[in-house]
Amino acid sequence: MYFRMKNAVVVRKNSQYSIKNATVKEALIVFFRNPTAILLALAFAGMQFVGVGFLTWMPTFLHETFDFSLARSGFDSTFYHHVAAFIGVIGGARIADSWVKRYNKVRAIIQAVGLLLGAPFIYTMAKADSILTVYVAMAFFGLFRGMYDSNIFATLYDVIEVRYRSAATGFMLMFAFIVGSISPYLLGVLKPVLGLSDGLASLSIVYLFAAICILFVICFTFRRDYVK
Repeated sequence: MYFRMKNAVVVRKNSQYSIKNATVKEALIVFFRNPTAILLALAFAGMQFVGVGFLTWMPTFLHETFDFSLARSGFDSTFYHHVAAFIGVIGGARIADSWVKRYNKVRAIIQAVGLLLGAPFIYTMAKADSILTVYVAMAFFGLFRGMYDSNIFATLYDVIEVRYRSAATGFMLMFAFIVGSISPYLLGVLKPVLGLSDGLASLSIVYLFAAICILFVICFTFRRDYVK
């Protein structure tokens, strides 16, 4: 068995599938007429807003709150979170792959669960007085973020036809990273007003917004937009 791409034609042993090139305009129309795709993009943008803000300001938070060196702050603010996120990605992917043939909404459900369970740990991480509590909260935040991450594009592809998937991926990434880029600046503006602790804690609200977007998908739009 082998696959070969040439002139947008997929050639597979014993069978052949033709894929016509889609224009950017056509792909945009398809994407923006798909409520599920739009809601998934909003959820991903919310997750990126939280993630970029966390990665930018968490080292400063540890440095100022616990008087860590900058080197230790940089390491501790990412290590525990990303190790746990790795576990979450593997676990979320395995669960989704095991259940998706029996229940086609499982990928979106795993994403919603990851966001809902991650939100309280974002708040706890930012408001804790104990460094051990901060580490534990960062790890669980990472674990549940990994669960969400494991199905970002698989869920999108559940509702986007094959020929539009690369364009849809590009649109969603572009939108999410533009939104995410605002987060460090906004937290910097809020820091002298609310304090960094409250600023980071407020990111949990954005996570809840992202979760609500995916819950709306599960309850109202997925069935209609699902690509069989």
